[in-house]
Amino acid sequence: MHTEAEHELLKEQAGKKTLKIGLVFAGLILLAHVLIHVTNSHSNYQVLVIPELLLITAVIISTIVYRRSLRGYAAFGELFSNGFKTTALLTIFLVLWILLSLQIFPEIKEIDIRLAKESMTAAGYNEEQLNESLASYQDNKIYYLGKIFNMLRLDFLLGILTTVILAMFLRSRNS
Repeated sequence: MHTEAEHELLKEQAGKKTLKIGLVFAGLILLAHVLIHVTNSHSNYQVLVIPELLLITAVIISTIVYRRSLRGYAAFGELFSNGFKTTALLTIFLVLWILLSLQIFPEIKEIDIRLAKESMTAAGYNEEQLNESLASYQDNKIYYLGKIFNMLRLDFLLGILTTVILAMFLRSRNS
């Protein structure tokens, strides 16, 4: 066991390590999104899962490195805080990517609308329902908000869930 001052110093050093991990994985996730677009894999669900797997991997590695940096003495709250920060960092980069990608690749919007139309047609929407639903996508504000909301719904919640599970299993037993 170490003193409170040593523990705080270890936490600071661990935070720097996990920040670097988060930044590396943010870059990998952005690269995966670019490759998905460049290879036109927008409807290949085996490929679309790669950014989510990278996010989960980032949270796992970050949390394990954080715990090891604290020499195994980490409370649930400390581990959760670290995982939450990693998830938040990745989420910020993903939101920025959404905003930037539509400027770099404006055709993404048309691809998304086409995929939404195909999905809604397969779900049995009639022509009137299709037109009504897809009309809102033409407004850029609604489109951006929809993309960000979907990302938050999936990626952010996935990161938080991973964080909670890891913190429960990796916390020090005496905390």
